[in-house]
Amino acid sequence: MKFSQLRTIPGIIDVSRLERWTGASVGRFHVCDGDAIAWQDPGDHIGMCETCYSQLCESEVRT
Repeated sequence: MKFSQLRTIPGIIDVSRLERWTGASVGRFHVCDGDAIAWQDPGDHIGMCETCYSQLCESEVRT
């Protein structure tokens, strides 16, 4: 199942801490269960797919 839009509570995922994941595949983003994880917070171990990362960055710019 893919979601067309990711909605998060502001401040829960800090996109400034996410780094592009370049290692071996670690699975799919659990929220959308769509694409493979492309971004990860190395401290909190939160991973996110490219699509959801882009949508979250866009929503933070608007707020």
